[in-house]
Amino acid sequence: MTAHECLAHAWLKGDIKDSSTIPKPNKRYIKFRDHIREKYGHHWDTCTVPIGHISNYSSLRKLHEKKYDIHDFYFDRRQAAPRFVIKPAGSFTFEGQSAKFYCRVIAAAPATVTWYRDSGELRQSVKYMKRYEGDDYYFIINRCRLDDRGEYIIRAENSYGYREEPVFLNVQAMPLTIPQIRLDEPIRRRREPLKYKLWEEPPDSAPCFTFHLRHRVIQTNLGVKLLCCLSGKPTPEIKWYKDGKELNKYEYNMSHSDGVVTLEILTCRREDAGKYVCKATNSLGEDETNCFLIIEDRRHGSAGQAGAPVGDKLLPYH
Repeated sequence: MTAHECLAHAWLKGDIKDSSTIPKPNKRYIKFRDHIREKYGHHWDTCTVPIGHISNYSSLRKLHEKKYDIHDFYFDRRQAAPRFVIKPAGSFTFEGQSAKFYCRVIAAAPATVTWYRDSGELRQSVKYMKRYEGDDYYFIINRCRLDDRGEYIIRAENSYGYREEPVFLNVQAMPLTIPQIRLDEPIRRRREPLKYKLWEEPPDSAPCFTFHLRHRVIQTNLGVKLLCCLSGKPTPEIKWYKDGKELNKYEYNMSHSDGVVTLEILTCRREDAGKYVCKATNSLGEDETNCFLIIEDRRHGSAGQAGAPVGDKLLPYH
């Protein structure tokens, strides 16, 4: 019998219609209560009493309703997983410089934040530096090289679940200039005319995906963001398709800013699995990229990273 069933018992309500049932005195609990108090000593008011002992104090709750008021509270474990209140944004840097990513993560239980690239964890080192201040997390990549360009995934995980967010790092080569210095001439300070170069608008071009969509393997009820990079002028028109059917922009979070195109699904379901195609079109031509989204059932324990092999084979990138 649960504590709630005890409170609803006819003995506590005083409604005893069956004369054959003889109620026991409701003060019998005092002896048991004093015995428990002696066990805990002077820590009685500060310790956490086990739930089994709490259920034995049903009569206290009935006689002192306001003093021993207990509220029942329920929540979905999935809602206690970490959440990105400030999502990390992509970054641009030149070769040899540093790139910095920032995000804010909140969670009901302490979260562990890790970074991944190509399914491998990026651990703390001179190259990769991780910092945090409260709920704010920073990830710094020092001395960026051209091969550092690509997609990175930040993963926040606690005992209730995990969430992931992808970001893109764009690294370009630094223009190499060698200054000419002649030591045989005296250095004279003189005002020279300002040298500048007029900005020229880039010519029109057909759409071209510089970073294609990548296949993703996601568990049900988790979010996913499909990301690709696009160039072209005039600004191409973007359309998304799933299994040959155009997607409604009011049902998905679609964005196109600074050459980065994304499609976000907040909560993945089994029917979201399939082939996704991003098609870009302008007056000079069109281009497209595609990927497969695989939805798996929730697994116990630590889940695999995005881009993990399916079976014994890796899905090819297009």
